[in-house]
Order: sequence, then structure tokens, then C-alpha cells
Amino acid sequence: MKTVNTYINRVYSKSEFQVMRRALLSQDMPIVKIDNGYEMVNKNGVLLLRAMNGNNSYLVRMIENLFS
Repeated sequence: MKTVNTYINRVYSKSEFQVMRRALLSQDMPIVKIDNGYEMVNKNGVLLLRAMNGNNSYLVRMIENLFS
């Protein structure tokens, strides 16, 4: 049986996202810089977070309980 992840979408300022990014990096989470932002995928290939660069902000799609 496949687990279904629930995602949320939010717009964060660049400074808010950088705080989130540093928190994840401090927990040894593998965040990779891509052409238009950042991406974090677990070892099973499941997308945990994708942040797309915008005008002074990031559009972030992440699993609902990432920071719980």
C-alpha cells in the first residue's frame, strides 16, 4: 500500500525561507540548489520540499508535517 503525502503551498519571503533552509541543513537534510530554487527529496525519491524563486519571495511546496 502506497502512502499518500499531503502537501501545502505557501509564499515565504527570502529571509523566512533562508531561516527554514538553515534549520533543515542543521538537521542534515539534503537540500539541493536547482536552476530556479531549492529541492529536498528523501532517499526513496519522495519530494519533501520544493522552493521556486520569485520576486523577493519563494513559492514553497512542502509536505504538511515537515516542521511538526
